[in-house]
Amino acid sequence: MRAAVALLFLVSLVTLSATAQSNVPTKEDPKGYRDLIEPDKKATLSDLGEKTYTPPVAEPAAVPVKLPEDLTKIVAAQFGPNCKIATSKSNLVVNYRTPGKAEPWTPFLVADLDHDGVEDAVIVARCTNALARKDEFNYSMIDPYMAYHGYRDPKITSEISSGDPLQGHAVLIIHGAGPESWRAEKPKSKFLVLNLPFSDLGITKVVTRKGKPPAAALLLQEGETMSSVMFWDGKKYKWRDSIGNQ
Repeated sequence: MRAAVALLFLVSLVTLSATAQSNVPTKEDPKGYRDLIEPDKKATLSDLGEKTYTPPVAEPAAVPVKLPEDLTKIVAAQFGPNCKIATSKSNLVVNYRTPGKAEPWTPFLVADLDHDGVEDAVIVARCTNALARKDEFNYSMIDPYMAYHGYRDPKITSEISSGDPLQGHAVLIIHGAGPESWRAEKPKSKFLVLNLPFSDLGITKVVTRKGKPPAAALLLQEGETMSSVMFWDGKKYKWRDSIGNQ
């Protein structure tokens, strides 16, 4: 019995010795790992984990939005230097729905929102001290979204999203006047709109008053499935939770 155990031990030593000798570094296998990891396979270096780390391909940057050359100057003149055009979304926004694809962003639109036959401008901006500068630059600060939910004082609702970088966009609206429309030095009226829920903007048509044909309104897109509208009812802007509601 002892002789059998000794013989088995001797065979094991010979096998280990042969394996060790076969695993010395060579030109083809500089680390001598090949036979230890997969002795029955002639592995390549890539099979042994020699590939270098390749970071994931970054999402393509959104194509810069082409804005009118004079738009920055107009915003500063009509709303003050505290308002800057939001040419892109906050960099905290992560695109989970369509990875690898930049989401749309529309910071500037034109349409006849107050239905007087003169083109108006819609501009997405980030503004500081908006309440303090409204009298100086003669614009109205409004919050149709919060008014719909019963909070009608912009002085209060202006504080709701002021510290949230994802919800801090203001929508500037210039009601045009005369042949220069929204570029007029003295436009018909100006609004700084707070707290609108959107991830992108567009123009649609809705029935704003019974018996009247559909008229231009601001379409507020929230992701791929939700939307709402803001429209001029002849006296003021109102928010509606979906296009179908009257």
